[in-house]
Amino acid sequence: MLQPDRFMEGVEQPNSEQPPTKELQEEHPQCLRAMCQALHHLPVQPVKSIEELHVFADVCNFYGCVRALSFQIQSWTERWDFSTLASSQLQRLLWVSFIFHLRSTFKQASSRLAQSLTPAQWKAWDVHPMPAKLKEDVRTMCEDLKWDMQMPIENAFGEVINNEHEHDRNDGDKKCSDCGLNKPRQTRKCGNCRSTNFEDYVCTNATRLLSLEGWLHREDLWPLSDHRGKSCHNLNQHRQMASFHVQYRDPCADEKACPLLQSKEKLRGRMEEAFDKSPGLSLDNYDDENEVPE
Repeated sequence: MLQPDRFMEGVEQPNSEQPPTKELQEEHPQCLRAMCQALHHLPVQPVKSIEELHVFADVCNFYGCVRALSFQIQSWTERWDFSTLASSQLQRLLWVSFIFHLRSTFKQASSRLAQSLTPAQWKAWDVHPMPAKLKEDVRTMCEDLKWDMQMPIENAFGEVINNEHEHDRNDGDKKCSDCGLNKPRQTRKCGNCRSTNFEDYVCTNATRLLSLEGWLHREDLWPLSDHRGKSCHNLNQHRQMASFHVQYRDPCADEKACPLLQSKEKLRGRMEEAFDKSPGLSLDNYDDENEVPE
């Protein structure tokens, strides 16, 4: 009953002498049954996974039913939380949204893909039958997003260096003259470097810079070179797990007076804003059709 491209206007019909062929997989009969039910406006159980949706879309695309079923597929895609999907699933979902001309799904999937895709995954990604330009645009999004997330870290160093505010610890701590770590007043030997030389502790931009760098190291946010080959999602996970409060002796216990806390709070907000503002791609740049579901 079904023929490839039967439901698409302006498409040359298959040659009866050399019709297109498609190898049927184990799940294809179920897909054909569901496709026929949807075309006849009968209830259809939604697919349970992105992988099943990809197979269903492949069959529908072969038989030229994508326009007739686009709104059905749109309702299915709305069931998933895109932020929980792996990059391979987002790649499939992007292809499905392209095939079925789903604008909103395409934009959301491309945005999440830019967040989760690693350079190696991008290189191995076969975007066909989508335009090759799409692959380059996704890479540009990945690079721009990582840059936007890393710049707040660079800026934090500059802000700490330029803030010349100085203050003492309220509890009168001292610091090790050799390694610079601050210690309780009663400490006789530094547990870090074993030195016995101490001096009064004063919180300066130099001590805060040292503390900021050490904190970024502990939270795996620095150095930035460690994040080459990784996704922006990986960088954001470290940002989410990081403790942005001024810790006891890091560098001082006075949260109100120490500007390091302000620098950390700005850093957190800027990284979070950069990660969440990824706009995604517009399907209109890759598809000339006008009647696309919103």
